[in-house]
Amino acid sequence: RAPQAPNEWAEQAPGLYYTNRKWEGTRLEAYYFFKTETEDARPVSHPQFQPDRRIQTLGARGVRDLSGGWSASAECAGQWGRQDARPGTAEAARTIAAWGGTARVKKAIDAPWKPVLSLGYIALSGQDPTSSRITAWDPLFSRWPRWSELYVYSQVPEKGVAYATNLGMCEAELRLRPSEPLELRATWYRMRALESAPTGAVFGKGKDRGDLLELRADYRFSPAFKGHVLYEHLAPGSFYAGQSAGHFLRFELSWLFTARF
Repeated sequence: RAPQAPNEWAEQAPGLYYTNRKWEGTRLEAYYFFKTETEDARPVSHPQFQPDRRIQTLGARGVRDLSGGWSASAECAGQWGRQDARPGTAEAARTIAAWGGTARVKKAIDAPWKPVLSLGYIALSGQDPTSSRITAWDPLFSRWPRWSELYVYSQVPEKGVAYATNLGMCEAELRLRPSEPLELRATWYRMRALESAPTGAVFGKGKDRGDLLELRADYRFSPAFKGHVLYEHLAPGSFYAGQSAGHFLRFELSWLFTARF
């Protein structure tokens, strides 16, 4: 069996990124990217084949440090562009109009174990079944486990591995540091789809993607030697036809060294 390719198509993208730290305790960022996604390696008959696409993304992000250990951040972005007609079929070219955004508040507590609490919400637009346009968010460069290393495989029947789209997700997280080399993290995600599921035996009729729990411990044995253990549990909702829970467990050790040749 051929190895899984990191992307299904060829990609190119020039962009601009602006950062402003003029105001104390505040960081503002803005960005623009023009990206092409061409030459999908899958056959045209594949249900997830994507014709050549040109997409523009404009977004902004702000982070503000508040008093009493509080901080807040927010980000929003819009996408527009055009996707070519599907070769050899009657499927016409389509325009793109998608959006995404996040918001988060965080509280660092002055107490033993240095607890940090955060609450957030992530929203990525999905494909509106009543629209002739492409309204599903394109993650551009984020084809990696941004929020979960287990859930990336559940996204395969929709678009591809780690293709985050059509998602509304509440996030609650607690971080603890019992000692300087040890950090503990517990994160809970309440996940929904913003639009109905695509057709197929994998999907149900609802919009509830389910609940995802992550538990992680990181330990630094030395400046160069560290390790972690990660456990994830997914309880699927009505967005999926199957209701069997998913589990993910990983132990990892890494050693960083430098050498001069």
